[in-house]
Amino acid sequence: RIPLDKLHSVPRTLLYSLEGLQDLEIDWQKILKLQSKDGSFLSSLSSTACVYLKTKDRKSLQYLQNAMEDQNYAVPCHYPIDLFESLWVIDTIERLGIDVFFRDEIKAVLDYVYRYNALVLMILTKLFYLCLYQLLDKRRNRMGIYMLSQ
Repeated sequence: RIPLDKLHSVPRTLLYSLEGLQDLEIDWQKILKLQSKDGSFLSSLSSTACVYLKTKDRKSLQYLQNAMEDQNYAVPCHYPIDLFESLWVIDTIERLGIDVFFRDEIKAVLDYVYRYNALVLMILTKLFYLCLYQLLDKRRNRMGIYMLSQ
């Protein structure tokens, strides 16, 4: 469990799911201090909409309007969508073990993402490494089982 004072003071991945935390005693004005430069909360339209409904914050509304206009009034799960898609491709390339052939392209994408939003990159990088660790741990466990069966 994350204490509410931590939620209000330090950017956490929970900012991506604020719409699911409305029953908690959240200080929405403190949450606004964790807002990304573009007006979003971790590029989540639903979290940003929730904050807007609670605070009427203009920056949140502007982010939502920009996302809607840019996507021809369709609502994507992430915005801008190219950040998510680009990082998904990098994750897939690295999982396939062929990232050595795409170093320049990966660097260019990560530079772009970093310029766009350093906080999003930090959180996505931590999530990526958590997934990578879990994948390696599963492989190590399978290898141990394989060696024990020999």
